[in-house]
Amino acid sequence: SDRFHFPANGTDFMIYYTHKPIKNSEVRLRFKHKMKEVTNLVGNVYGLADFKSDNIRGEFIYSFSQQLQLKSRIEFVSVTPDAGINKDYGSLIYQDFRYAPIKNLFFTARLAFFKTDSYNSRIYEYENDLPGIMSSPALFGDGMKWYIIAKYNSSFGLNISVKYSELIKPSEKFLGSGNSIISGSIDNQFSLQMDYQL
Repeated sequence: SDRFHFPANGTDFMIYYTHKPIKNSEVRLRFKHKMKEVTNLVGNVYGLADFKSDNIRGEFIYSFSQQLQLKSRIEFVSVTPDAGINKDYGSLIYQDFRYAPIKNLFFTARLAFFKTDSYNSRIYEYENDLPGIMSSPALFGDGMKWYIIAKYNSSFGLNISVKYSELIKPSEKFLGSGNSIISGSIDNQFSLQMDYQL
Protein backbone atom coordinates (compact mmCIF):
# COMPACT_ATOMS: atom_id res chain seq x y z
CA SER A 1 0.00 0.00 0.00
CA ASP A 2 1.20 3.55 -0.77
CA ARG A 3 0.46 4.67 2.78
CA PHE A 4 3.64 2.90 3.95
CA HIS A 5 6.01 4.75 1.59
CA PHE A 6 7.63 7.64 3.45
CA PRO A 7 11.16 9.05 3.24
CA ALA A 8 12.78 8.52 6.65
CA ASN A 9 16.05 9.20 8.42
CA GLY A 10 17.83 8.32 11.63
CA THR A 11 21.03 8.42 13.65
CA ASP A 12 23.21 5.69 15.10
CA PHE A 13 26.34 5.96 17.22
CA MET A 14 28.36 3.79 19.57
CA ILE A 15 31.03 4.35 22.24
CA TYR A 16 33.31 1.41 23.04
CA TYR A 17 35.96 1.32 25.79
CA THR A 18 38.34 -1.43 26.89
CA HIS A 19 40.76 -1.55 29.81
CA LYS A 20 43.04 -4.18 31.37
CA PRO A 21 42.99 -3.41 35.11
CA ILE A 22 45.00 -6.46 36.19
CA LYS A 23 47.03 -9.16 34.48
CA ASN A 24 45.04 -11.65 32.39
CA SER A 25 41.86 -9.57 32.63
CA GLU A 26 39.90 -7.14 30.49
CA VAL A 27 36.97 -4.81 31.08
CA ARG A 28 34.77 -3.80 28.12
CA LEU A 29 32.12 -1.08 28.19
CA ARG A 30 29.78 -0.21 25.32
CA PHE A 31 27.04 2.36 24.84
CA LYS A 32 24.94 2.30 21.68
CA HIS A 33 22.22 4.79 20.69
CA LYS A 34 19.90 4.42 17.73
CA MET A 35 17.08 6.61 16.47
CA LYS A 36 15.12 5.91 13.31
CA GLU A 37 11.80 6.89 11.85
CA VAL A 38 9.36 4.04 11.32
CA THR A 39 5.89 3.85 9.82
CA ASN A 40 3.31 3.91 12.56
CA LEU A 41 -0.37 4.62 13.11
CA VAL A 42 -0.52 8.00 14.89
CA GLY A 43 -4.12 8.69 15.83
CA ASN A 44 -6.04 7.47 12.78
CA VAL A 45 -3.36 8.44 10.25
CA TYR A 46 -0.32 6.53 9.07
CA GLY A 47 2.87 8.52 9.37
CA LEU A 48 6.41 8.45 10.75
CA ALA A 49 7.20 8.03 14.42
CA ASP A 50 10.56 8.00 16.17
CA PHE A 51 11.88 4.62 17.33
CA LYS A 52 14.67 5.18 19.88
CA SER A 53 16.84 2.61 21.60
CA ASP A 54 19.74 2.85 24.05
CA ASN A 55 21.93 -0.11 24.96
CA ILE A 56 24.52 -0.28 27.75
CA ARG A 57 26.78 -3.31 28.07
CA GLY A 58 29.55 -4.20 30.51
CA GLU A 59 31.86 -7.22 30.32
CA PHE A 60 34.60 -8.63 32.49
CA ILE A 61 36.91 -11.34 31.13
CA TYR A 62 39.45 -13.17 33.25
CA SER A 63 41.83 -15.95 32.22
CA PHE A 64 42.98 -18.09 35.14
CA SER A 65 45.22 -20.04 32.76
CA GLN A 66 45.34 -21.20 29.15
CA GLN A 67 42.89 -23.93 30.18
CA LEU A 68 40.24 -21.83 32.00
CA GLN A 69 38.61 -18.51 31.08
CA LEU A 70 35.56 -16.76 32.55
CA LYS A 71 33.48 -14.04 30.93
CA SER A 72 30.70 -12.08 32.66
CA ARG A 73 28.26 -9.73 30.94
CA ILE A 74 25.50 -7.41 32.09
CA GLU A 75 23.39 -5.52 29.58
CA PHE A 76 20.52 -3.04 29.74
CA VAL A 77 18.31 -1.78 26.94
CA SER A 78 15.77 1.05 26.85
CA VAL A 79 13.42 1.34 23.87
CA THR A 80 10.88 4.03 22.96
CA PRO A 81 8.92 2.38 20.13
CA ASP A 82 6.06 4.85 19.65
CA ALA A 83 7.18 8.50 19.60
CA GLY A 84 7.82 8.72 23.34
CA ILE A 85 4.39 7.54 24.53
CA ASN A 86 5.71 4.39 26.19
CA LYS A 87 9.12 3.05 27.13
CA ASP A 88 10.18 -0.60 27.33
CA TYR A 89 13.14 -1.91 29.31
CA GLY A 90 15.20 -5.06 29.15
CA SER A 91 18.13 -6.61 30.98
CA LEU A 92 20.45 -9.57 30.53
CA ILE A 93 23.15 -11.07 32.71
CA TYR A 94 25.24 -14.11 31.88
CA GLN A 95 28.32 -16.05 32.85
CA ASP A 96 30.51 -17.89 30.34
CA PHE A 97 32.97 -20.69 31.11
CA ARG A 98 35.65 -22.01 28.75
CA TYR A 99 37.67 -25.01 29.85
CA ALA A 100 40.23 -27.16 28.07
CA PRO A 101 41.25 -29.93 30.51
CA ILE A 102 43.46 -31.82 28.05
CA LYS A 103 44.82 -31.30 24.57
CA ASN A 104 42.13 -31.29 21.82
CA LEU A 105 39.19 -31.38 24.28
CA PHE A 106 37.22 -28.14 24.83
CA PHE A 107 34.16 -27.25 26.90
CA THR A 108 32.11 -24.05 26.64
CA ALA A 109 29.12 -23.25 28.85
CA ARG A 110 26.80 -20.31 29.52
CA LEU A 111 24.16 -19.49 32.11
CA ALA A 112 22.00 -16.46 31.22
CA PHE A 113 19.08 -14.67 32.91
CA PHE A 114 16.95 -12.13 31.06
CA LYS A 115 13.91 -9.92 31.60
CA THR A 116 12.29 -7.58 29.08
CA ASP A 117 9.01 -5.70 28.99
CA SER A 118 8.22 -6.77 25.41
CA TYR A 119 9.64 -8.04 22.14
CA ASN A 120 10.62 -4.43 21.34
CA SER A 121 13.16 -4.49 24.18
CA ARG A 122 14.58 -7.89 23.19
CA ILE A 123 18.31 -8.49 23.61
CA TYR A 124 20.30 -10.42 21.03
CA GLU A 125 22.74 -12.91 22.51
CA TYR A 126 25.51 -14.28 20.30
CA GLU A 127 26.11 -17.91 21.24
CA ASN A 128 28.96 -20.29 20.69
CA ASP A 129 27.73 -23.17 18.57
CA LEU A 130 28.80 -26.14 16.50
CA PRO A 131 31.31 -25.51 13.68
CA GLY A 132 29.73 -23.74 10.71
CA ILE A 133 26.65 -22.59 12.65
CA MET A 134 25.97 -19.00 13.72
CA SER A 135 23.47 -18.51 16.50
CA SER A 136 22.23 -15.13 17.77
CA PRO A 137 18.76 -15.61 19.32
CA ALA A 138 16.59 -12.73 20.52
CA LEU A 139 15.79 -13.11 24.22
CA PHE A 140 12.59 -11.47 25.46
CA GLY A 141 10.08 -11.94 28.23
CA ASP A 142 11.24 -13.37 31.54
CA GLY A 143 13.43 -16.44 31.82
CA MET A 144 16.81 -18.10 31.62
CA LYS A 145 18.89 -19.94 29.06
CA TRP A 146 21.86 -22.24 29.46
CA TYR A 147 23.95 -24.42 27.21
CA ILE A 148 27.05 -26.56 27.22
CA ILE A 149 29.23 -27.49 24.25
CA ALA A 150 31.91 -30.18 24.08
CA LYS A 151 34.37 -30.44 21.19
CA TYR A 152 37.01 -33.08 20.59
CA ASN A 153 39.54 -32.89 17.77
CA SER A 154 41.16 -36.29 17.23
CA SER A 155 44.69 -36.79 15.95
CA PHE A 156 43.42 -38.75 12.91
CA GLY A 157 41.08 -36.07 11.48
CA LEU A 158 37.73 -36.88 13.14
CA ASN A 159 36.25 -33.94 15.05
CA ILE A 160 33.17 -34.41 17.25
CA SER A 161 31.00 -31.55 18.59
CA VAL A 162 28.01 -31.83 20.93
CA LYS A 163 25.68 -29.08 22.21
CA TYR A 164 22.81 -29.23 24.68
CA SER A 165 20.74 -26.12 25.48
CA GLU A 166 17.61 -25.18 27.42
CA LEU A 167 15.46 -22.06 27.18
CA ILE A 168 13.19 -21.74 30.23
CA LYS A 169 10.36 -19.19 30.50
CA PRO A 170 8.30 -20.19 33.56
CA SER A 171 5.40 -17.81 32.91
CA GLU A 172 4.77 -19.07 29.36
CA LYS A 173 2.45 -21.94 28.36
CA PHE A 174 3.80 -22.12 24.80
CA LEU A 175 7.16 -21.24 23.23
CA GLY A 176 7.81 -20.39 19.59
CA SER A 177 5.19 -19.80 16.91
CA GLY A 178 3.72 -21.35 13.78
CA ASN A 179 5.02 -24.81 12.91
CA SER A 180 7.76 -24.55 15.55
CA ILE A 181 5.44 -23.94 18.53
CA ILE A 182 6.25 -25.95 21.67
CA SER A 183 3.78 -26.80 24.42
CA GLY A 184 5.27 -25.95 27.81
CA SER A 185 7.78 -23.50 29.20
CA ILE A 186 11.02 -25.34 28.30
CA ASP A 187 12.66 -25.56 24.89
CA ASN A 188 15.56 -28.01 24.99
CA GLN A 189 17.77 -28.92 22.04
CA PHE A 190 20.50 -31.49 21.49
CA SER A 191 22.90 -31.30 18.53
CA LEU A 192 25.66 -33.66 17.43
CA GLN A 193 28.11 -32.99 14.61
CA MET A 194 30.97 -35.10 13.27
CA ASP A 195 33.51 -33.79 10.76
CA TYR A 196 36.29 -35.72 9.11
CA GLN A 197 39.25 -33.92 7.56
CA LEU A 198 41.07 -35.78 4.79
